[in-house]
Amino acid sequence: MAVAYREAEPLGGADPQSSSMACSELVAAAYRSSFFHPDRHAEHGVAVASARVGTAVGGDPAGGSFVASVIAALRHGRKVRLLKPDAVFPLQHVLEPLGGCLLLAERLVRHGPRYASAWNFGPNDGDIWSAADVVRHLAARFGIVDAGAADAPEEPLGHVSLRLDPAKARTELGWRPTWDVASALDKVADWVQAYENGADMRVFAIRQIRQYLRDSK
Repeated sequence: MAVAYREAEPLGGADPQSSSMACSELVAAAYRSSFFHPDRHAEHGVAVASARVGTAVGGDPAGGSFVASVIAALRHGRKVRLLKPDAVFPLQHVLEPLGGCLLLAERLVRHGPRYASAWNFGPNDGDIWSAADVVRHLAARFGIVDAGAADAPEEPLGHVSLRLDPAKARTELGWRPTWDVASALDKVADWVQAYENGADMRVFAIRQIRQYLRDSK
């Protein structure tokens, strides 16, 4: 099993996606250190933090995410062709990192330099799914027996085994995921079906947010 990355891990990346993420972290750290160093918070009054989140999924059927692409294929009767079916990534519903970032922002305003650092918001350690797992679950959710085969040609696809360790957020912020991966995918499927049925999506989205808040208590 791949090691989950902590906030203090060395930054890097052999592919464009991983490298761009590392670059954004380096820029944030340099900006904080150069202009708003936590040790000088009494002078400038600014606390700068960065948040690393898992692969967030929501209900937008037009999105370019992996899950949106899988759903589009399933709903249009196309085979789902996976470049790397065993690739794993920290999938989570978009409300999870959003809640974590809001909590972090609150702590930055109230306590400043204590929270001015990098933070991970990802799924629990035992809740990491492969690309093939995601396809199987969504296919079953939509009642599709034959979702396709993993026979696509091998191409670069970013990191094939990505996991985030959210222990710091759990211990220092009191944050933890509310919905597991299965629940997150089910919520996305519910959103898509409501959209296709012509529901008022603002009302539906608010209903899902309220359900998330109830489940998080």
